[in-house]
This record gives sequence, structure tokens and C-alpha cells, in this order.
Amino acid sequence: MDKAALAHEYPTPFYVYDADMIRTRVAELADAFKGQTVSLHYAIKANDNPAVTGIAANAGIGACLVSAGEMKRAMAGGMKPELMLMNGAAKSDADIIFALENNIGQLNIESIPELTVVADIAKSLGKVATICLRVNPEVTATTHSNIATGRRSDKFGILVEDLDEAKRIIASRPELKWVGLSAHIGSQIHDVEELRLGYQALVDIFKAQDNPGLDRLDLGGGFGVSYKGDAYARPKDFAPVIAEMTKDLQAKGVRIQLEPGRYVAAEAGTLVTKVLFVKKSGGYNFVMVDAGMNDLIRPALYQAYHPIKLARVSSAKDMPCVIAGPVCESSDVFARDRMLPDDIQRGDVLEIGYAGAYGFAMSSQYNARNRLAEVMVQGNTHKLIRKAFSAEDFDKATLV
Repeated sequence: MDKAALAHEYPTPFYVYDADMIRTRVAELADAFKGQTVSLHYAIKANDNPAVTGIAANAGIGACLVSAGEMKRAMAGGMKPELMLMNGAAKSDADIIFALENNIGQLNIESIPELTVVADIAKSLGKVATICLRVNPEVTATTHSNIATGRRSDKFGILVEDLDEAKRIIASRPELKWVGLSAHIGSQIHDVEELRLGYQALVDIFKAQDNPGLDRLDLGGGFGVSYKGDAYARPKDFAPVIAEMTKDLQAKGVRIQLEPGRYVAAEAGTLVTKVLFVKKSGGYNFVMVDAGMNDLIRPALYQAYHPIKLARVSSAKDMPCVIAGPVCESSDVFARDRMLPDDIQRGDVLEIGYAGAYGFAMSSQYNARNRLAEVMVQGNTHKLIRKAFSAEDFDKATLV
């Protein structure tokens, strides 16, 4: 749908998601693993709007969570608690209690101390907690350091050398039902061979366990997308790798779990923003827009690239531009040396693409700015799926 036309319907900036694109990505994942004992668990942290999670729920996909709040969002989208798993290196007591009270499918335990906490809470609730041990496989992914999670220095998971202690605690606590292992080496991974290394490490650790009760192996997520249009690994590329490496486990009834998030949501989302000024200063062309780093923090946080284009057709020659926002920080820049038509002017609409994952979900109200509205489009129809949340709304919700 024409984003410039949508900008006449909704005040900029706002997020817009393509429902058909989300369905296409979900179907692509499901089709790639057809015939395998694989379950998909959409990573709610990528985009937690119930309208988005509802599309995954309708396809029978489960959820990957990191908080009670995300579990509530997943349930609001129609996802079943028994198809949910919860990661998190520092789950709060409230997270654990909510998960157990709502009969979550599994908790992925990330430290030795967490085992005792979960066991104590489960005992107090009269529950048995179904758990996997999240292992830190000490595999370094080729990705931004801030989204690598499988190194010895990272906060996630239990080191292999500490597994014996974990198993001793589990053996002493009847409130814990240990059913598998889990790992995740990082996000935005494009190389199938790199995924293979992480998978192989976890498969080897799984096979070394002398426990016939282990019935699932959570290989995590991390499947990348191409923000620049480069070739990258798709589900059809890494599905055969998983099939090959786990075929004997699957033959024994072990379920393989995967946690796609970015792959489902990223391409479907666009941040629609309007040009406020074109400022030519010091040899630079500053295109000042009404969206800021509080709306999409990835470029400031990870130096992430997002495609940016003018929403209208122009035959003008291109010029290098700095696309920047109104937030009072020098890091409030979406792109530098990005080519845009030199007839760009106040009131033009820009589309910041591949913003469906970790866009709205990581946004804030810094500088007392609005939390943006979200819109879903399907074909030629559109609807508001979350209204903007203003500083005044925040005051009304919190002042006592």
C-alpha cells in the first residue's frame, strides 16, 4: 500500500506492517521444516503487537518469551501457553510465578542459582516446572558484538563445565522436570556453516547426557535477514542442515525447537516519517525528519543499516544525505551518505524499511515524545492496531 497515502490517514511518524508478508515468512519457515519433528516458537521480543503474534498463532506457532509481559502479549494474540518457552538470564520471581501459574510449556534455565529459585517457587505453588538447561556453547557468531550471545563472556546460559552441578541440583529437587537442552549463539546470522557450528556443539552436548527423559533440543534462533538486499541463508538452506545433524535424535522422538523472530517480522515493517527540513550546512545535506532514535534505536545502538527511500517518484539526481531526527542526541541519525533525490523537500514522506523487528518493541518516550501508532495493512485495506501513546497519556496513567 502507498505509504504516502497512509501518511494522509495517520499522523507521522508511525509504524506500518504488511500482514501478507508476515504470513509469507511464517509459511516459508513451516514449509522448510515439513516432515521434521520441529516446532517453531516466534520470538515475541521482535514485535509483540497482538495483531502480529495473532498471525503466528493462527499458523499454529508457539512463542519464545523473556518475561511475563511477553507471555501476556502472546496470550492476547491467541498463542497457547503449552507451546511457549521462556528464556531470560535474570527472570524475576514475578516472571516465573506467572509462567508456572499459566502452565507454560517450558522454562529455559540460564544459571545454577536460577535452578534453586525456580524449584522453590514451583514448590510454593504446588507445581512441577518443566525445564531445559540453556547451555553457553562458547561459539562466537559473526554478528555485532551487542547481539552475540554464545561466548564465554556473555551473560547467557550455563557453561558445559557447570552442567554436572546443575544436574545434581535437579536430582535433588522433585519440583524440577528436566526435559532438554537449549542454546542460542546470536542474532542476524547469515552463514549456514556458522549455524552448523552452533548446532553441532549443542547436539554433541545433548548426546553426551545420560538421561532418556530428555525429549527436546532447542537450537535457538538468530536467522538473519538482508537489510541491504544481499543474498542470505533462508529456511530452505538451513533446514537440511538441521535434518542431517539431528536425524537420529528425531528418530528417537526428540523434538527440535527453533526461535525465529526477526525473520518473521523485520521485512514486514516500515517506519513512515515526514521531512521537516532540508538543512544544507557545512557541505552536508541534513534531511531532518519527525521520527527519532526513540522510535527506532537500532542505528544508534548497533549502527544498524535500514533501507530508506522517498515515498514519491522523482526523476531528480541523487545527492548524499544525512537522515536525522529531532531527539537531542548526536546519535539521533538514521543514516549518513545515503543517496536521495536532490528535490527532496519539507513535507515529503520517507520509508525506513525492514523496521518490523526490534523497532517499536525497543522504542521509548525519550524527550517526552509519543510512543508511535502501529498500522496493519492487508492488500488495499488498513487498520490501526495500536494508537499512539503520548506524554500526557503517560502522565494520566502514572500520576497519583
